[in-house]
Amino acid sequence: MKDDLDNSTIDWWRDAAPADISSPVDITHEAELDPVGPTQPRVMQGLDQRRSNTSATSSSGEGSPSTPGSSSNATNSLREYQQAAHDAIYEYFEELDGNPIIEVPTGGGKSWIIAEFIKSVLAEWPDQKILMLTHVKELIEQNHEKLVLAWDGHPPVSIYSAGLGSYDHSKPIVYAGIQSIWRKANDVGHVDLVIIDECHLVNHDPEGMYRRFLDDLTQTNPALKVIGFTATPYRTGHGPLTHGHNRIFTDIAHRVTIDQLLDLGYLSMLHPKRTESVINVDGITVRAGDFVHSELEERVNDDQLTERILDEVESFAARQHRKHWLLFCTGVEHAEAVAQALTARGITAGCITGKTPKATRAELIDDFRAGRLRALTNANVLTTGFDAPMTDLMALLRPTMSTVLYVQMMGRGMRIAPGKEDCLVLDFAGNVARHGPVNRVEPHIVNHEEGAAPTKACPECDEIVHLSTMTCPACGYEWPVQDRPQPNASASTLRIIADPISTTTWVEVDSMAASRHRKAGKPDSMRLNFAYSNGMQRASKWLAFDHSGYAATAARSLWIKLGGLMPTPTSTTNALLRSHELVKPERIRVDTRGKYPEIVGYDMGEMR
Repeated sequence: MKDDLDNSTIDWWRDAAPADISSPVDITHEAELDPVGPTQPRVMQGLDQRRSNTSATSSSGEGSPSTPGSSSNATNSLREYQQAAHDAIYEYFEELDGNPIIEVPTGGGKSWIIAEFIKSVLAEWPDQKILMLTHVKELIEQNHEKLVLAWDGHPPVSIYSAGLGSYDHSKPIVYAGIQSIWRKANDVGHVDLVIIDECHLVNHDPEGMYRRFLDDLTQTNPALKVIGFTATPYRTGHGPLTHGHNRIFTDIAHRVTIDQLLDLGYLSMLHPKRTESVINVDGITVRAGDFVHSELEERVNDDQLTERILDEVESFAARQHRKHWLLFCTGVEHAEAVAQALTARGITAGCITGKTPKATRAELIDDFRAGRLRALTNANVLTTGFDAPMTDLMALLRPTMSTVLYVQMMGRGMRIAPGKEDCLVLDFAGNVARHGPVNRVEPHIVNHEEGAAPTKACPECDEIVHLSTMTCPACGYEWPVQDRPQPNASASTLRIIADPISTTTWVEVDSMAASRHRKAGKPDSMRLNFAYSNGMQRASKWLAFDHSGYAATAARSLWIKLGGLMPTPTSTTNALLRSHELVKPERIRVDTRGKYPEIVGYDMGEMR
């Protein structure tokens, strides 16, 4: 155990980023960058070489940068959006001293980003001790697998998890289950960095397992840093993880959106159909932000209702040739009853709940993936740590008011797989009507002061505004207009994914100009105006160098993407003086659904 803080072990949080993070990335192209090795870290690439290594890559598994069938990652790189997330962590710690979150949708490959980030840290600072935490053994296994594939050789990693039968925390990298390790901080000793996968499960309770464990680690190393990864950076009943007095996480350092991954073809579309059966939740008590479980299961676990629902599931599946069905149920008894009803119809079905033995659970999941089981029912266990990309039908029999649970359930059907075109969603639970399109959900900030106005956070700059606000007063972000559910509309007739991506258009850029943008009571920002259609139309992007948190990080990322030199500007004034460094894109991708055109992609061509 280290008794005194060794400055050399924490310099990387304060020094400039490693040399390999300066290469710009563009979400409209895939770039294959040279891999990082533990003994040969990447070197700074000149501006004229930043896009010299571009080439198409394929996907394999969850967010995998490798080609299908590849057993090694030695010659592969992260996808561009994954590389951008990786780089954003270093950029964050160049400027700020908090605990950031990296937001990546389900199926976007968080485990690959984590693996490559850990690899790059140890390549530059071999004496670091890194702890990767999560809450279920399946995620430990998945993350560990990606680390092994990403490493050139055998990574110095050990596993501490009762579920996996391993209690080793001796290596520089430790992948651990929080339930197993949270009382062992003294045994673990000095840790420099903690990475938490599915960090939305970290609550604000000072007595929670995560909080107590992190507090204990901080006693040994006051300079401990924590990085969270999640698809849903908010909690039911609280709101964004970066808000509140007892928060652990301070900023969203980087955000990858569902729209972005749909546009790139890395996520599968969800395809809804009208259902005749709708679960009635009228009169069910709401407590702690969701329906009371006992009342909900009593209402939903009804034989006649189950038979009507399965009639529809079977009919839709037969007409659309759906072969892998995933059903979300309200509880253990309900999940078991639905599985029995499916079996009685001659459909091969399995059931997984919290009571399912580990070996049986693994066997059922393997059978589902292999097609030996047509249907798999579950009760609150297959929302995280479950990877079955071939899922092409989801039936929601579990009403919820939890935005996190809703997004996590939807994510199970959005993974891509060979031969899969989309995923059919039958929402018998009315969840789409409650939460809206999965790519437009907005976590509300909970304000416990009596009479406080309802608020929400801007996804671009984290400005807190009234719930009814449609244009952010700080950065100009426009909230998309959502269709309001009709009083008698079935949830399954509503949009599960807002506005098709095909509504966006590539346009050639005629000119690009920079100017100062002023807003009363707010820091200045640099506004980039892009003219297109022979100068008749314009779209703008704001670079908020004088802001803090994600807004500043996004500004630095776009600066590099547009050819700006390192180090990035420290202020709006500095950015305007250096605006000549920026390269006009050949094309921009414009989304015209809102009041003003929104730029969602850049084509830099052969940027020199």
